[in-house]
Amino acid sequence: MHGGGSAESLYQHLKVLDRTRFEPSVLFVNHSRYFEKISALGIPCEICSDRLYNRRFNEEHPACVRWAWRFRAAISRYIPWATLIYEWLLHHLAIRQITNWIGKQNIDLVHTNNQVDRDLYAIEAARRKGITCVAHLRSHNSHGLNHRKADFINCHVDQIIAYSKSVAHDWSDVGVDHQKMTVIHNAIEPLSVQEMDLAECFGISPHYQTVGIVGRIIPARGHFFLLEAFAGALESNPDTRLLIVGDGEPEYVQQLKRRVAELALLSQVVFTGYCQDSHGLIAALDALVLPYSIEPFGRTLLEAWQLRTPVVLTRVGRIRDIVQDRQTGVLVDNNDVVQLSNALVEILTNQSLRNSLVEEGYQHCRENFSMEGYVEKINHIYDSLLCR
Repeated sequence: MHGGGSAESLYQHLKVLDRTRFEPSVLFVNHSRYFEKISALGIPCEICSDRLYNRRFNEEHPACVRWAWRFRAAISRYIPWATLIYEWLLHHLAIRQITNWIGKQNIDLVHTNNQVDRDLYAIEAARRKGITCVAHLRSHNSHGLNHRKADFINCHVDQIIAYSKSVAHDWSDVGVDHQKMTVIHNAIEPLSVQEMDLAECFGISPHYQTVGIVGRIIPARGHFFLLEAFAGALESNPDTRLLIVGDGEPEYVQQLKRRVAELALLSQVVFTGYCQDSHGLIAALDALVLPYSIEPFGRTLLEAWQLRTPVVLTRVGRIRDIVQDRQTGVLVDNNDVVQLSNALVEILTNQSLRNSLVEEGYQHCRENFSMEGYVEKINHIYDSLLCR
């Protein structure tokens, strides 16, 4: 709905896809800047209708959407046999349009881009047309899955791609067939950007050090945890500013702003809202913080490594398989405010540690998360499924 990290991953995927072997088309549920970005690659793009995931309908009829979600959750929990019936009724417009689109474009393979529970309508359309289906898992959020949905996914999805081992493990635990899963980490192309002028954009004087959290504002991202730790770090480093970059549900953002006021941080914390030049902003930060309660591995970490910005992350999931503590990032325990506060102070004051983190992270990213390796694995999956 918001054109975030999953859309950026799709864009990078399509940029490197071998167009001599595969002819992609993209179907969006909402219009976002990625419609233009992907269209500019010479790839046909269309938008289909779906009430539940339509951003405009969500804004104009929030009560209807809330009740649809609650009813969906209740059916999933208490009447599991009716789960798929409700899904097909809820998403009938999208299913019909995707089915027609598959026929019109002569599609051989459907690749869903978010998570299997949300992308059921596309999986159903592929099933109706009898074509191959690949599903990407770009989220830990499997709370809406029950055994009926899991059985449907296991039966009608040919290959499932998880962006990390932790994501694969979480979905396997709720019934998705682990034998159909393969882990392909997100990848990133070399970035060359100009640092954002924080004084010009947000009025932050150059003599202040800056810490930032970048991404959609949701509970799992740990914004409240970061605020508490930042308040502690200010005692040692008063000339520090925190940038909270991204948007979210207005009610939740207001709760966060009230907490900023309670901690007397109104002059030290800047809410930037959605930032289109997130790369330039990350490059300008003295440290990026990802204090998530879920595994903090996604595009933002790779971007920080590429842009030579040191990173502090929470030690959750299988992040230790990806980040080496005090080599490619600083790891802290989730919800340990003192630990995170100390880590912020150290990363801002210890120049030797900063330099080491920056260089090790950059090299680690280049060697292990290149687009060349990513596209080779994707091409192999497409080839093997289509040949079969």
